[in-house]
Amino acid sequence: MQETGMSKKQGDLKDGLFTNVMRALFMILLSIFLYLVYVSFNDPIEALYINSFVFIIMTISVIGLILFIITQITKVIASKPFGLLIMSFVNTALIFFFIYQLFAPYFYSTETLEQTGINAIKTYYQLSDDKLSEDQREKMLTTTFTNNTAFSMMQRENYPNTKLQKIDIQTIEREYYLYYLTASIEIEEDSSTKNQLYQFEFKSESGRFKINGIKALDNN
Repeated sequence: MQETGMSKKQGDLKDGLFTNVMRALFMILLSIFLYLVYVSFNDPIEALYINSFVFIIMTISVIGLILFIITQITKVIASKPFGLLIMSFVNTALIFFFIYQLFAPYFYSTETLEQTGINAIKTYYQLSDDKLSEDQREKMLTTTFTNNTAFSMMQRENYPNTKLQKIDIQTIEREYYLYYLTASIEIEEDSSTKNQLYQFEFKSESGRFKINGIKALDNN
């Protein structure tokens, strides 16, 4: 009887430990997910103009609110008959989501990444068009470039002043959540054409790949 009681007690301890681990993992993963959702829906340009102190206060407030919401959600789910199963399912889904975020380029074919790169490069060379309004240019920037890169370009008004003629993709390299597209760009400048080799760094942001950096390479 004593051995049976000990076995039951050990089993209860294991079940309790497993439940606590699943609950803690659920709260951590869901908190991170909700914060990423908040960041993705926040206006990237307006957010970067906000005073640093105000931004810190906003961030702390959002994190506090998220933790409160997660605590309440966890209590409600834990009280349900299949609460542990629900948390396990959500944990699994979120783990796959984070894996996708960390290795996004590997989930797409080379052809898809090439076409995404070509479209982004074409948009980049349209930014200096005088017919564009400020709102149109800002929209093109934020949909083509990552937040920090777009903000930097707006501050410097660093737009290409040449006409794009041809894009010749050379290589594509995947590296975790980034991919690098090397392309030979033919442009028209002063009634003559020039070729320059560039490497474009792409990063997944807000559900799409955006240019995160541009580097000129040696043509040789």
